[in-house]
Amino acid sequence: MDSHYPFVLLDAIHCKVRDNGRYVSKTIFTILGLNIQGRKELQGLYLSESGGANYLA
Repeated sequence: MDSHYPFVLLDAIHCKVRDNGRYVSKTIFTILGLNIQGRKELQGLYLSESGGANYLA
């Protein structure tokens, strides 16, 4: 993995999923890094029980 990304993009998608027979709201965070050559590279996908940005801290 490249050690230098001039830009890092963070996006969140909120969706309802079925968990133990009931629907609950969860957040999927997508983190992309833009490398020096201008190519996007997926850095990670994270599932959160809540939608706050504190989850990634």
